This record gives sequence, C-alpha cells and structure tokens, in this order.
Amino acid sequence: MEIDRKPRASDPQYRLSSRQATFLFDQDLLKLRGQPLLERWTTRFDPFKDPERSDPDTVVRVSEADWNSGTGALQTRGPVVANRRAPGRSRSQPLQKLTASALEGNTQQQQLRLLAPVIYTDSVDHAQLEAREVRLDLRENTASSSEPFHGTRGALAVQGQSFDLHEAQTSVEIPSGCVIRLHDDLLTARRCRWNWVSQEVEADGDLELRRTENRQITRGQRLRGRLGGQGSVLVSTPSGRVFSQFQVPSRPGPPRLQRPRPAPEPIRL
Repeated sequence: MEIDRKPRASDPQYRLSSRQATFLFDQDLLKLRGQPLLERWTTRFDPFKDPERSDPDTVVRVSEADWNSGTGALQTRGPVVANRRAPGRSRSQPLQKLTASALEGNTQQQQLRLLAPVIYTDSVDHAQLEAREVRLDLRENTASSSEPFHGTRGALAVQGQSFDLHEAQTSVEIPSGCVIRLHDDLLTARRCRWNWVSQEVEADGDLELRRTENRQITRGQRLRGRLGGQGSVLVSTPSGRVFSQFQVPSRPGPPRLQRPRPAPEPIRL
C-alpha cells in the first residue's frame, strides 16, 4: 500500500511521518520517503486519543527511514539532524543539536545507534562533542561510545578512547585514555570520571597533573578533586602515594651599593 498524503505512524512515545510512505503488509514494514520526521515524547500517551499531541521533546530529521511496526526495528539514512529540549529548560532557550551520518535501532527497546561522524552542540552550556559511533539508551538516558572522542565545555577540554555518559547522575566516565585540560592545567590518567554539576573529578591509574604555575607536577595512582572557579584543578583528597614536584622561582638578592666615583680634580691653568 502506498500513501502520498503525509502519512503518520505512532506508538505510545514515538511518531513517524513523511511526505510519502509504502507499507508492506507481509513484512510489517513501513518505508518512509520524502524527509521523514521522527518525534519522541518523554511521557507515554495514547496515539489514538491524542493524535495531535504537540511539542515533542526530541525531533529527528532524516532523508529516508524503514520502520517495522511489529518489532520496532528502525533504520534510517542520513544526514541525521536531531534537536532536543534538555530537561528543566524553558521553551525559550535554544535546543541541543545532534548530527550523524545515519541512525538505526529499535523504538520498542528505546535504543538507538548513531553512525560517524557524530557531532553534538549545546549553545547554552557552550558545549560540543565530536565522536564516532554513539549508542543511546533513551530509557536510561545514557550515551556511550567505545571509540575515541573529543569534547569541550567552556574552557574545559576532554578526550579519551571511550566514554559512558549518565544524564541522571550528571556525570561522564572515561574508561581509558583520559585527558582533561583546563586552561593551564593538564590531567592525564587511565580512567577518570567528571560530574558537570558538582565539578568533582576522580582519576585512577598512572595519573599525572601538570600545572603551569610553579611548573608543578603531581603523580600517583588515584586522585580526587574538583574543577576550581579560577580555571584550575583543585586536589582535595588524594589517596595513595602521591608525588609532587615544584619549581619555586628564586628571589632576587638585595641590590648592590655602588661606591660613588671620586669627583674629578679641577684643572688649574
């Protein structure tokens, strides 16, 4: 069956629409063509009682989409452009934006996979993330990747070989290859965890903290601290054996007193 008058398909949390659709009854497969639109609501609703529900929390635009209404399997072709309203923000504030080359997953399981390159921007927090493949669990509000990434948030720059982000805990964990730079402070470790609300930082394994001021170097196996308001990493409760090295500038000595030169003798004629 082919439909060319803006067809829509809904379930309790999602709505798919496009300019044109083809439904294959024997496969329960809906093929959407003509700029398909995927909308998602955080709270569940009855699509038959409330078919015109507005203001979705997330809107995803793709070039093509195939959706199995029975299993929930979803596969799209990009470019993918998603806009999301962050929890607790007013409708007047800018939306978070996410782009990817393609998207696939399952709407029933509420799990999606974004294909590289993945770029996330949030103009309110001045944040940006560049990654490869990213997995989203919409039920748990988590995002993860097993590939290298790079992110910034204001003056903070973070990179690593993988990441696990938990929105409910307002924290991101970097299981391997953690590098955190804040102005002139550089922290490297095998693993680290950062809470973007409390600004607490935990680092484990061959860690090294370098500060430009006094050329300070701190090394150890475990460190706990937080990001300071003045743009530095404040070490609060380091555990284990920690070694710190400082270079203190030498003070200049007192000025030498020079003897006054003798006045020249007058020339007598």
